[in-house]
Amino acid sequence: MKKVVIIDHVFDNVDIEREILKDVADYYEYQFTPDREDEVLEAVKDADVVMATNYDPINRRLIEGMKKAKCIVRHGIGVDSVDLEAATDNGIMVTNVPNYCLDEVSDHAMALVLALERKILMMDKKVRDNPYYKPTDLPQTRNMRGKQAGIVGFGRIGRLTGQKLNAFGINVVYYDPFLTQEAVDGMGMSYAKRVSCEELIKTSDYIIVHAPLTKENYHFLNRETLALAEKKPYIVNVGREGHIDIDALVEAIKAGKVQGAGLDCVDGAPPYNHPGLIALDEVIITPHAAFYSDDSFKNLQRIAANQAKQVLEGKIPDNLVNRDVLNKLR
Repeated sequence: MKKVVIIDHVFDNVDIEREILKDVADYYEYQFTPDREDEVLEAVKDADVVMATNYDPINRRLIEGMKKAKCIVRHGIGVDSVDLEAATDNGIMVTNVPNYCLDEVSDHAMALVLALERKILMMDKKVRDNPYYKPTDLPQTRNMRGKQAGIVGFGRIGRLTGQKLNAFGINVVYYDPFLTQEAVDGMGMSYAKRVSCEELIKTSDYIIVHAPLTKENYHFLNRETLALAEKKPYIVNVGREGHIDIDALVEAIKAGKVQGAGLDCVDGAPPYNHPGLIALDEVIITPHAAFYSDDSFKNLQRIAANQAKQVLEGKIPDNLVNRDVLNKLR
């Protein structure tokens, strides 16, 4: 019988994985943390498939210790925790789950935009502190219709957010180096216009980050790029933690260059204790929870387990990330 090892997870149980894989593999469940790397090496050395959720990093040492592994399955969308080059060098496929929590994350982005623009949390705090609070005690909100939202990363979730913004009468532009305007038009989304990242930052009232994290876009929102903003935008990050230089964001909000931010992903967090950030009433922080729902968890477990099953049955998994590895496997 083949062997599948999950090195960490956030689920109540892994019964879904066990049920899907019961006829093709024995399933071993662990809750390792990165400070126990030697134990991880021992657990994965003879695994045919390794599954992981938040374990970071799955580095070259770990990957080279996977002596039998055919695949690393990431419970999630992002694969920045996995050394893809090392996996490819060792002939190990890497898969993710890009097609779960799509509505959850786009709804969360919309909720943050609405809460920021309508100053929902500010008003709530004012009313709790002062039962005689008047709305005129706060800066005025704006009519959202006709404003511009710039979406960085126009993949599945980014496009869903674009559709929802469009329904609010908000103009949509996007920056995505991997997606052409022709392709977007062909999806029936000709209302969304492709622009450069600099133009998006310069002209948008809302900047919404949905992109995966790469070396190229780490801290792409920094002192220099935030200085380009002309519309005093709200910034929403439901992408990854490393997209925004938090010190630069705090400075921009204090200077009035940025109106506020809704952050589901905070660089360096947890803990969520950046002193400058948490002191700002103009900032809403959620604990990387945009994906979270009962349905999304079940879908995540089911899709990930089916990726593992495909590999164990000798198939190429549907969500293969490092496609160059196929050249080594031929």
